[in-house]
Amino acid sequence: MLRFLVCLIVFIFSASQTTAKHAVRAEKLVITDAMVITGVGTPAEGPLDIVISANKIERISAGSPNSEHRKNATLIDAKGKYVMPGFINMHGHTMYNRAGIDMDQPYQYYMWLGSGITSVRDLGSDWSKTSVDREKSKKNEIIAPRLFIYPGTWGHHKADDVRKLIQKYKDDGADGLKFGMMDKETFYAASDEAQKLKLKVANHVGVEDMNAWDNAAMKTTTIEHWYGIPD
Repeated sequence: MLRFLVCLIVFIFSASQTTAKHAVRAEKLVITDAMVITGVGTPAEGPLDIVISANKIERISAGSPNSEHRKNATLIDAKGKYVMPGFINMHGHTMYNRAGIDMDQPYQYYMWLGSGITSVRDLGSDWSKTSVDREKSKKNEIIAPRLFIYPGTWGHHKADDVRKLIQKYKDDGADGLKFGMMDKETFYAASDEAQKLKLKVANHVGVEDMNAWDNAAMKTTTIEHWYGIPD
């Protein structure tokens, strides 16, 4: 009888702890007993519990099996493991084909995640596909990093044309813009429109007509591909 009661107690306790399920976002998730690398150059701290609620880190604190924040939560046991902030890929391209051969996603997304990359600033891909993937990632319908899409405004457009293109991207939900292959006059018009619409700009400067001083004057967020910049 005593053995039966002990087994029953163990069963009830085990049933109250929910283990993590693949590709299912928990309402409340606790990563338990992790050594935490903060990313600010200090030694790892821990063991600590990381409490995640509504897809955001709610708290990081010490924990025990009886801690209140572990109750009714999905648990991931990180004992003996290290946890660090995810990497942010500031210049990525989501590929749907290479060398003329189709390459279906989420293969690349898995590669990014497997390398510790949890956010990607996409600076040029198939907008019609990547924008759909971005929304699916937000809803946890696919396994992928968070995507921030900066569609390209390539070519020597006329000023009026590039303004209209930027307005369209804004209406379509772009997170920012990727500039490149522009003469100086068009670049200044495009930058002016981006500022009006509060869109950040990544500029592939290369050896185009504008230089680093022009980018500084027009408040470019980041300069991409630095060849030619020292000139």
